[in-house]
Amino acid sequence: MTEESFLTATEFLDALSPLGQLLSFGRRRPNEFLFRGHSDARFRLLPSAYRPGTKIPVRGDVLEVADTWTVSQQIGAECESLMQFFWYADGAGLSLPGDGPGLRSKLEDLSLTHRWPIKDLFAVMALAQNHGLPTRLLDWSRSGKVAAYFAAKEAAQWCNNGLTAAPPGVERLSVWILHTPADRFPINIDNDSLIAVTAPRSSNRNLHAQQGAFTLLQQWLPKRQLPFERVPLDALLDRVKPPFKCFHCTLPIFEAPALLHLLALDGVCASSLFPGYGGVVDAMKEENLWISNQLEGG
Repeated sequence: MTEESFLTATEFLDALSPLGQLLSFGRRRPNEFLFRGHSDARFRLLPSAYRPGTKIPVRGDVLEVADTWTVSQQIGAECESLMQFFWYADGAGLSLPGDGPGLRSKLEDLSLTHRWPIKDLFAVMALAQNHGLPTRLLDWSRSGKVAAYFAAKEAAQWCNNGLTAAPPGVERLSVWILHTPADRFPINIDNDSLIAVTAPRSSNRNLHAQQGAFTLLQQWLPKRQLPFERVPLDALLDRVKPPFKCFHCTLPIFEAPALLHLLALDGVCASSLFPGYGGVVDAMKEENLWISNQLEGG
């Protein structure tokens, strides 16, 4: 992983562009980069289902993820939650990617699998993740500007309130960049497989507008009574040979309103990334954030 620090929003956006100097290496092709924005640069690349305190809904209960969970407890919670999503969606008459007799037959024998999740469930998991269900997927965008928006949105709100609502000690926002040439995937990491996953964009307007994609670690399951290891993706990538190109670009938190303003000038705002009336209202609120910053001399 390469750390890159920037002082201004303009420099930051240039670094996130495939046309900029930072990403001008090798024989580049379209869509070879994934971008993920964080309002706090200290956040690691840890899927929501791995984070202690995350609440995972299962049949008749809500389980709170804990550091003390075993492999069996972690995989069991993920599996049961995803199955609940599958059957509730089916009961509501909603289509599910890859659904058919073959997939339904495999769902009856998930307890016997030696890898989680099975490949047939990747797209279903991506659909569930995009609608708010905690999973082991990480959300990314094919656009650096979209990732910058998600990094700036909450950070600009913190700045507008004098950082009173910000996490203690926050100083910088960030965007992670992964170079993902097709010939490198899947990537083997200690008997596990890092996989790039997509979900159908035709049925999800937000996913399409945000150019969404996902990464997923398909794990070989050791003895299920062992403690579950919650390793962030950025730490896992250090084990890849040959080295995997990964950048962590950071920007001072007080540049967030200016970053939000530059993105809006380029058409990247809530109304373009969340198509619908709700996105329009959010875009109006965002405009007040960067206008207030300009009036204060920021």
